[in-house]
Amino acid sequence: MTLDPTRLFAIAERHVQAGSEEADFRTAVNRAYYACHLTARDQLYGLDAERWRGGRRPSHIAVIAAAAEHLEARHVDALQRLKKMREVADYLCGDAHPETQHVFARERASDWRALANLALQIARDLLPVLRVMPTTAA
Repeated sequence: MTLDPTRLFAIAERHVQAGSEEADFRTAVNRAYYACHLTARDQLYGLDAERWRGGRRPSHIAVIAAAAEHLEARHVDALQRLKKMREVADYLCGDAHPETQHVFARERASDWRALANLALQIARDLLPVLRVMPTTAA
């Protein structure tokens, strides 16, 4: 069975719609980002990045750099913003951490629910663009 990364987006939507806890909204941010990241990676390099050099999957930074060759600057920025949202959602437990506060301020999000809704909107706009990128030679 093959995972369609857009299913991760559907999971993110469910976490926001039914969510009541911070963990739900942090998970939604994560799933929205990974829906985009995996779509970009697999579009550029093939399923599970099978065409990547040396059999190792490309890093998140490498995927964004490769995608930047095919995307408008606003789409690259959106992918980078999602990545940063995902990093604070996954790695920083305290809302008072300066990095978390920076993301909330930059995104004008008042809380995790607002950030998750923004991540969903970014992913909703970005996924169709990522699905049509050409394959990159490994």
